[in-house]
Amino acid sequence: MPYLLASHWLWLLIALAIGLVIGWVTWRREPDGWVDGWVSLTAIAFLVGAAIAAFKLLPNRPGYWLEVALLLFMAYVIGCFLGWLMRQNHAMTAAMDKAMS
Repeated sequence: MPYLLASHWLWLLIALAIGLVIGWVTWRREPDGWVDGWVSLTAIAFLVGAAIAAFKLLPNRPGYWLEVALLLFMAYVIGCFLGWLMRQNHAMTAAMDKAMS
């Protein structure tokens, strides 16, 4: 794992930045019902991939690329969550400022 982080740090940073932008842009006050299905399917796919990587069921290069893909996806999801949090904080601050004035 440290090798993957050291080798692909730039791509991980790019995935995190893209996630920040997507999380900021797609923020909504009300949740969408169809999102719940996609989130659960994506979480299951990630957990299956993580299990395959942990038990080393894919040897050599395919296993390497699976681990890289899982790391990139995790960086993207963390970026989406942080972007969503920043946008939510921004919206709450703007609402409070508007209420005080």
